[in-house]
Amino acid sequence: MKKNFPLLVVLLLVLTIYPARADAIESFRGLRWGQSLDSMSYMKFVKELDGLRYYVKMNDRMYMGDAALDWIRYAFESNRLVGVILSSRGSENARLILGLLREAYGTPSKRNNGGYYWPIGKISLSYNFNLHNERMFVSYLSEPAISHLILSEFW
Repeated sequence: MKKNFPLLVVLLLVLTIYPARADAIESFRGLRWGQSLDSMSYMKFVKELDGLRYYVKMNDRMYMGDAALDWIRYAFESNRLVGVILSSRGSENARLILGLLREAYGTPSKRNNGGYYWPIGKISLSYNFNLHNERMFVSYLSEPAISHLILSEFW
């Protein structure tokens, strides 16, 4: 044990400095990708766009950590959950949410438009903040959702 103690200390330091990154995002707030809309009686239809149907969850918690959210929309294809898009306003909320995403998923890749993304398993997680209108979008999109969306056309 004494021989391995320095190695154990170094390993613990590395794990502290570089947090573990999730290999997959299996769900959003307990709703699993591919879950049937029929199993969610608390959803209300909002609109259809680019072949996807968007719903809001009644009594959804409009916070992500300490950041206030304006809305969360759940995307369905063939009555199966394929994505989630959420939005917030203000630079402080945007900063808080980006911090939460970095903490949970590690250092993101940067996009040309100033946004960030994390390809995690079969989910593409992206973050965009528009400085002009101070609107932030985060999207969790599975492969079926990505084939439908042009990300610049959220709303």
